[in-house]
Amino acid sequence: MRRGAPLLICSALAAVSACGGNSEDDVREVAKSFAEVNSTSQACEAVHPIYRSELEQEGGTCAEGLDRAGLPVPQTKLGDVQVEGDRATVAARGKSRGVSFDGKYLLRKDDGGWKVIDVDLGLIGLPR
Repeated sequence: MRRGAPLLICSALAAVSACGGNSEDDVREVAKSFAEVNSTSQACEAVHPIYRSELEQEGGTCAEGLDRAGLPVPQTKLGDVQVEGDRATVAARGKSRGVSFDGKYLLRKDDGGWKVIDVDLGLIGLPR
């Protein structure tokens, strides 16, 4: 009976850790849901409240703010995911308005899960 106790404990710990999911997979899924939507209003569902406020500062809605910023960029290819605590980055590569970019999505986790808090495509002075 004693020999079975460690096995039982290990099985319970494995089940608990599996239930929590993989943070990298969760982050990639949110970034993918932001990048692969058909409309800016759908993309706003993946946007963190802090980023939403920034997008709305110039007046208008989150969707209008994303549109002004040229986001989301269709056919963005997602790369490496890095998670550090409640913050994560996802490499993003593609082409926006005829200009290639090699940037990243920045995500933050709070009570509502992972959300996009900023997008840095490394594009400065991009024509509108």
